[in-house]
Amino acid sequence: MSGAMANGDQNRLAESRRRQVVAAIERSQGMAITELADLFSVSPATIRRDINLLHLEGRIQRVHGGAVPAVTASSHRNVGAAFTLGMVAPSLGSYWAEIAFSAQAHAVELGQQFVLRSCSDPNNDYLATTRAMVAEHRLDGLLLAPPPVPSMGPAVRDWVHEVSPRTVFVERGVDHRLTHVSSVRSDQGQGAALAVQHLSGLGHRRVALLMPLRMPHRDEIAAAWRQVVDDLGLADVAAPESFHAWEREGGTSAAEPVVTALRDEGVTAVLMASDSQAWAMLQAAQRMGIRVPHDLSVVGYDDDVAANAAPPLTSVRQPRDVVGRMAVRLLVETLRRGEAQPVQHIRLNCRLVIRQSTGPGPGAPRQVG
Repeated sequence: MSGAMANGDQNRLAESRRRQVVAAIERSQGMAITELADLFSVSPATIRRDINLLHLEGRIQRVHGGAVPAVTASSHRNVGAAFTLGMVAPSLGSYWAEIAFSAQAHAVELGQQFVLRSCSDPNNDYLATTRAMVAEHRLDGLLLAPPPVPSMGPAVRDWVHEVSPRTVFVERGVDHRLTHVSSVRSDQGQGAALAVQHLSGLGHRRVALLMPLRMPHRDEIAAAWRQVVDDLGLADVAAPESFHAWEREGGTSAAEPVVTALRDEGVTAVLMASDSQAWAMLQAAQRMGIRVPHDLSVVGYDDDVAANAAPPLTSVRQPRDVVGRMAVRLLVETLRRGEAQPVQHIRLNCRLVIRQSTGPGPGAPRQVG
């Protein structure tokens, strides 16, 4: 009898938690598994079981890495044709393809029309391409991802003030003067912090961060790296001057002076801003007789080609498919509810995919055999 009562109590607690999970997902218009596990202080495995059951019951919709509110009849436009949504992706390389195709698929699931364009030269043509698409298709709503060009900021801000389509920014921060515009993006700083914490946990005390001068989330990633380095008492390692020459020239050969400079500074681990640069760094180190990860640990970013390197790269992965889905859902809700829809700025946690390119730092115990 006591066992049955205990089981009953556990079931009631589990159902109470699942109701709260549904409420949290609806309140945030979608959440990642890691966010829910942190929120309810349970394991990711427990949240996965909750999400699977709630999905089967039709109370939420499961997506890769998390969940969004259930698709119901009320999610669709009540009268007339579906909304026409549009997005100009800065490219259709692996990073943006995953976001854009996820957004497109979810728009179709919600009964909406979706126009997708890519921009061959986003630094120069992004706004012109977007203007043309809005005019041609008479869009109701727009997903924007402008490139990180300083001159682009004011131009985009002024245009968004003028246009009639409702707008959600994707993987971009919003100018504080655009008080009516929502956004959905990965928490890039949190991803960088995960990487540095991982390397510190392996015993590395000199961890370098190498990023191009022009990238969308440079300041956010640099601030997170700085915070974790300070909090953990790690060495302050500046990027070598040779890195910017490599950035201009590219290739494995141009990376070798960077590896030399890092070695001379006693750096034993490096966080790169992309998988492609991390791969080039790995190859340059190997050509110079520096063993990865025995002599140098390397972490990539984006986790798009990291698994194909030799050894496979540890890399920060953004929840790109969830970003695309949540951006579409937020845009549709904004179109449906108008001024009643609150402006939201949603950040989704990244995760660190640990592979064979990171290992113990100097003095840390190593596995034998």
